[in-house]
Amino acid sequence: MNEIGHWEHSDYILLRKADDKTIGESFGLSATEVANKIELLKEKLLRKREERIRPGLDDKSLASWNGLLVIAYAQAYRAFGEERFLLAASRTATFLLTRFRKADGGLNHTYKNGKASINGFLEDYCFLIEGLLALYEVTFHVQWLESATALCDYVITHFHDPESGFFFFTSSLDKPMITRKMELSDNVIPASNSSMAKSLFLLGNLLEKNHYLELARHMLLQIQDEIARYGAGYSNWGILLIRMLEPLTEVAIVGKGVDEMRRTLQKHYFSNVIFAGSSSSSDLPLLKNRFQEGQTFIYVCRQKSCFAPVSTPEDALKLLNESDEI
Repeated sequence: MNEIGHWEHSDYILLRKADDKTIGESFGLSATEVANKIELLKEKLLRKREERIRPGLDDKSLASWNGLLVIAYAQAYRAFGEERFLLAASRTATFLLTRFRKADGGLNHTYKNGKASINGFLEDYCFLIEGLLALYEVTFHVQWLESATALCDYVITHFHDPESGFFFFTSSLDKPMITRKMELSDNVIPASNSSMAKSLFLLGNLLEKNHYLELARHMLLQIQDEIARYGAGYSNWGILLIRMLEPLTEVAIVGKGVDEMRRTLQKHYFSNVIFAGSSSSSDLPLLKNRFQEGQTFIYVCRQKSCFAPVSTPEDALKLLNESDEI
């Protein structure tokens, strides 16, 4: 107990100023002896603390925050190639799609003690959708893409405001409120509308769905002046703005060596590239009619115009680094 540990009145916290060796020298003890005595004292303190009323514990799981975690883990795997990050992303996404899912295909907001509750908010959907799309691009497992599409359609049905073009924070299935708010500016987490717009843009290009692209474009057009006025509050919208302004590059990998080629290419950073792939025949627009038995090809396209397919990541990297002119 010392002056730097003085809290208030006659209350102190235990805050040491010296290490074990220095303390031991003051009492004629070795550093090991000091450490052993401190462990005994900690045990006594712990027994005393156990007599007190424990503080409340918030141990519920939220769909939205776990969706952000899926995004982070998928991006970490893409950057570092560590399988543990991909495993964490996949497990979390599966947990959300099973434990939080409602009978009508929607999401609940929270989960605790084996029970999900509270009808999902827009942030629950948008961050999970982003996470699922990030997972698809680092695995090419089509179930992530299908789940993202289903949730996106659910959001359009129950959250979209045709008048403004944005999405409400609450569902049309919730009890009517005096007003239904919309999140447009970023705060401690990205604005749910900006997240939805980014996913609509990515899904629209992966699936060639113009309806998704138009929704994203309409949202961005209405918010672009705010980006210029206060960039820090609209940075997530700014990411979408850059993606729409720059020529978009599509990379489609088809064939038996798809996973190895994807990992090799994704070791490099590309600012405005989307990936799709399959080890077999696929009906996805970027992959359709491109599978050839026993072969693996990489198709590099810009705005739907493609170079001739190549068979090595090195050749694909050369195309990705060339000019926008095809």
